[in-house]
Amino acid sequence: MQNKFVNYFSKISPLSKDEAEAISNSMQTKTFQKEDFLLKEGQI
Repeated sequence: MQNKFVNYFSKISPLSKDEAEAISNSMQTKTFQKEDFLLKEGQI
């Protein structure tokens, strides 16, 4: 299943099947709850 990023990027610049697969395989989806912090004070 292609992710939304690949679908969006494909509209801007056509991707080959191999390119789309490489991008999709190098990414992972993370889900956060409302008011979750991605970083805490002092973190980079």
